Amino acid sequence: FDADGICSTAEMHLLLSKLGIQHSLTVPKRLSEGYGLSAAIIDRLSGADVVLTVDNGITANEAVAAAKRLGMQVIIMDHHNALGEVPDADIIVDPEEFPDGWTFFHYCGAGLVYKLAEYMFPDDKDWLDVMSCFAAIATVGDVVDVTGDNHNIIQRGLDNINKRRCIPGLKALLDLISENNNIDPFTVNDIAMKVVPMINAPGRLEDNGGEQTLRCMFTGEKTAKTVAQKIYDINETRKQLVQTAMDTLSPKGEHVAFLYDPSLKEGICGIIAGRYSSELHKPAYVMTKAEDGSIKGSARCEDGYNVFQALSKCTDCLVRFGGHDCAAGFSLDEEDIDKLFDSLEAVTEKPQNEEVEFYDIDVEPADILPLFCNQN
Repeated sequence: FDADGICSTAEMHLLLSKLGIQHSLTVPKRLSEGYGLSAAIIDRLSGADVVLTVDNGITANEAVAAAKRLGMQVIIMDHHNALGEVPDADIIVDPEEFPDGWTFFHYCGAGLVYKLAEYMFPDDKDWLDVMSCFAAIATVGDVVDVTGDNHNIIQRGLDNINKRRCIPGLKALLDLISENNNIDPFTVNDIAMKVVPMINAPGRLEDNGGEQTLRCMFTGEKTAKTVAQKIYDINETRKQLVQTAMDTLSPKGEHVAFLYDPSLKEGICGIIAGRYSSELHKPAYVMTKAEDGSIKGSARCEDGYNVFQALSKCTDCLVRFGGHDCAAGFSLDEEDIDKLFDSLEAVTEKPQNEEVEFYDIDVEPADILPLFCNQN
């Protein structure tokens, strides 16, 4: 239900439709089902021949086992890290876990689907242009390494975004953001700060929010602007909730920024953690009480730390966790909150090079003259 999940699902829909394969799309419900493939979703898909996951699945051992018991074939396309043994799926595409044969490993989920589309239809430029818009948005939004082929994906996608070579629903969202924020053309920063948060917003605040955003992408031209405005309004509500939390709450911790507040909306914990990490220059863990009574949280960090690795050292405090180096999600029992805080403080070390200068952008020598000319 985040930008990568929505964009990779949209791409897979376009790919399966092009192949003429009958299919249906399922987006997890954040509050009632949680992240990724689950036994509850497998129950909903009873009768399906094949289950294909995008941007999730590498940690869904129990759900995959349930699907196999029902006679389903399972294909996993993911970029996250496994937790111990990988699921017993029929096919797994995850270059982070199985790098053999890959020349680049650090795609997001939508990046992987884009590479599959590029492999299958290398000569269909117009169609790949449409796909690249989703891949670029997700690559920026999922904070994967902007190196190697990811740089190529972003360049192509950004060019097509600015030329509006995209499906009507995405075009309506982009036009609305452009009009309300006086953006023309879109930059990578605009994608990160304006486009991605709006795609994320419904999935952060509403149980079926991810499905709402996906439906917006594929709405017709006549209703696209109206539907896009609803998504935009949800994002405005999300911004108000985040700002209120940042103004009234403060994390604790010396080595980490640690916050538990049961009044927080589950979907904004990741945003708040990201802001704490950026402002305090240390890993941040933000938690709230979910509707089922469990404690759910999000972790974020900057370069030099690894929240996935830190959480993997605290499994005695956790019910579930998953993610990657700089972003992770987790759940635990309420009585273990203090124990988790103590454990994270104990396992978190400062980067070896403490002489760190924080900055916002790399400027190469070849960039100086164009920057100077643009200012004059």
